[in-house]
Amino acid sequence: KLAFTAQPTGVMCSYNAENGRPSCANDFILNQQLRSWKPDAHVTTDCGAVNNLKGPPVNAPDDAHAAAMALMNGTDLEMGDTLFTSLSQAIDMGLATEKRLEEAVRRSFKVHFELGRFDPANATTWAKYGLADVNHSMHQQISYEAALQSLVLLKNEKALPIKEGTNVAVVGPHSISRSQLFSDYAAGSHCFDGTDACVPTLAEGIAAANQGGSVSAAMGVEINSNKTDGIAAALDLVRKSDVVVLALGDDKTIETEGHDRVDTALPGLQESFAKQVLGLEKPTVL
Repeated sequence: KLAFTAQPTGVMCSYNAENGRPSCANDFILNQQLRSWKPDAHVTTDCGAVNNLKGPPVNAPDDAHAAAMALMNGTDLEMGDTLFTSLSQAIDMGLATEKRLEEAVRRSFKVHFELGRFDPANATTWAKYGLADVNHSMHQQISYEAALQSLVLLKNEKALPIKEGTNVAVVGPHSISRSQLFSDYAAGSHCFDGTDACVPTLAEGIAAANQGGSVSAAMGVEINSNKTDGIAAALDLVRKSDVVVLALGDDKTIETEGHDRVDTALPGLQESFAKQVLGLEKPTVL
């Protein structure tokens, strides 16, 4: 409810279910609650959510039933699939009503009208933006500042800030990661050559900021394997360093959209490796 003090157009309903009713077919949440805060709130699905209704917990028998469940319980627009093309059939079967469909169409097009979709191109505020605004240095700076503000420092036992001129060892499977640093919805590649070779690793980023110092890097262990052949070399770098940056975590082979983790523990040998690094009692940034 607090979010609606900012007057959003609407919401995207999610995949999960509440009290046995999927969010995108949940009359209580979408109609009784959401639209008591904003009567004309527009509801669009997360991609594939209508198709998901054919599985647990509601197990719609076919596309028409799934589409009707979503529409009649508050969803206006389907994304990611085309089950809403079955709504004509659902209406003929008595599962949905034309009145509710017209309401959904009105809400969906209202957003387009408000944004100037059907106005002359030069009549909208978007007309002032051109190619020069794409990847503008100002936008890069805003992105950088947003990233800085999103970081959360849980505890600092005099390890930070790292002083320039320090001998830093960056170890762990993400010490040399590039593409693995990006989230689910990142592009397939981020460099002009179609790779991620231009993306700096954590070690390279630290090296660029550590003027007059030295930075060494070694994985030690992989994200999720039982290989131990890199541990000795990584621990040797730790012993020779003044400060350690321990870069642990997972990647999209462990979890991604549609593929959940089975537990919250670090995969592979990362936990045991971390304990070995910490056992050397160097100032460590994790």
